[in-house]
Amino acid sequence: MPLLGCTSDGTAVPTGDAGADGGGDAAVSCPVIATASGPLAGLASGATCTYQGVPFAAPPVGPLRWKPPQPPASWTSPRPSAPASGCPQVASPFGAASTTEDCLYLNVWAPPSALTGKGTSPAPVMVFVPGGAFEWGSGTFELYDGTKLAAATGNIVVTINYRLGALGFLSNPALRAEDPAHPSAGNYAFEDQVAAFQWVKKNAGAFGGDASNVTIFGESAGGTSMFLHLVSPKSRGLFDHVMIESGWAPYGSGALTQAVADANGATLAAALGCKATLAPAALLACLRAASPTDLLDAVTVKGGGVQAPTGVDWLPVVDGFDLPDDPRKLFASGAFTKVPTLIGNNENEGTLFVLLATPTSNTSYVALEEAQWPGQGAAIAEEYPIASFGGSYDAAASAALTDGSFLCAGRRVARAIASAGAPTFRYDFDHAIKFLLPGLGAFHGSELLFVFGNKIETSSLQPDELPLSQAMMGYWGGMAASGNPNGMGRFAWPAYTLGTEPEIVLDLTLSTETELKKAQCDFWDAL
Repeated sequence: MPLLGCTSDGTAVPTGDAGADGGGDAAVSCPVIATASGPLAGLASGATCTYQGVPFAAPPVGPLRWKPPQPPASWTSPRPSAPASGCPQVASPFGAASTTEDCLYLNVWAPPSALTGKGTSPAPVMVFVPGGAFEWGSGTFELYDGTKLAAATGNIVVTINYRLGALGFLSNPALRAEDPAHPSAGNYAFEDQVAAFQWVKKNAGAFGGDASNVTIFGESAGGTSMFLHLVSPKSRGLFDHVMIESGWAPYGSGALTQAVADANGATLAAALGCKATLAPAALLACLRAASPTDLLDAVTVKGGGVQAPTGVDWLPVVDGFDLPDDPRKLFASGAFTKVPTLIGNNENEGTLFVLLATPTSNTSYVALEEAQWPGQGAAIAEEYPIASFGGSYDAAASAALTDGSFLCAGRRVARAIASAGAPTFRYDFDHAIKFLLPGLGAFHGSELLFVFGNKIETSSLQPDELPLSQAMMGYWGGMAASGNPNGMGRFAWPAYTLGTEPEIVLDLTLSTETELKKAQCDFWDAL
């Protein structure tokens, strides 16, 4: 049956065809691609060609651990397409465990029309930065396979790896002093992403892509990364549009102060037996001698105050080099790149996280909020009383996390971008998936099944959900192509404006709404 969309007056209109999944089994011939570093052999993937395991930087191992990404070595024989390992991480729902530091690779999916030059023009390029709280995740995770998205949109789709955890975010004065030309420490993962974007700009044309039409997008930690690329001068000129899915702003910002990051680094060094009294060179030698497993096991990860009440957070750092200031201040002052932006959240972002730290009393509820928002726990619990949520601490804590760390942070960014005059489009993903984690509503990350159209393990979209996936692929692909998700007969997505703050509601029936959770977000802004 056709997907139904509702106009502003409630009239139902068809917007897509059921069963369309963007894939295809037609045989395709994949040419060898000559990149700046060397030739790549492709493999047929549905109706696209895929080039996986492409190095965009040198392996960050040995003396290159905790150094900015360096150019990859060149090669002469066609490099076969094969998935690369994710960066060191423990096993999680986002991917397999890894202890392989040789992990700076990306993956490309391209329609044959782009590869052969038979398209009417060079193809838009979409570069996806995966999430995982900056601790887990990989561009080769099955959920992010770009086959269907590339086929449905005609765009080139790229997914990337980047360093995680302590390997991506360790900050220490000795690291800052090591290279006077690079007086920064703690943003290696961010710099990996920049290096991947630079690779795309340099090599997009080899795949039939348009280097002047690159869209970067990401979810969760990937969405937070989009916040940072908008405000960082190091990312300027590397993208033309941005799409931000569930950007995460723990403690109200997507980055730590240098002092907090240094304290986290000192905690790690002490746990590894690298004494603070060592000379800087000896201290760094001690840290670089630690195995990836030792680094993963050394300290408890706080996880934005959700996973554990104590420990450290491995997050980007306001270093004055990659990030000139707190991202909130930069957005508020207009010091960011003004480009067309699509931004949104899921209706029930917090449910998945509260499973990790379920409050069972008012004391534990306030403690959870205090861990996430130091000094504000009691005020937040008062604003989100369990009496308003059927007496459920889970529901109250989930709502507070959804609004405080996700939705209202997104509203602040959307307001800043719209105020600067850049086209802005906001969404509320409201479809509760029942075949995967039932009872959690439209939980964090669930929209990704619809954006990429893939299954996760044995769980696949249901027949009545396929039209929503096709519609979302159309919106995301349209945004990448022109900076506007509308067109091709799609249900109209209103531009976000400060007057009524309209947005699209992405559900089995499409609709629009205005001023979503205005009172709650006003509370968080005042907080």
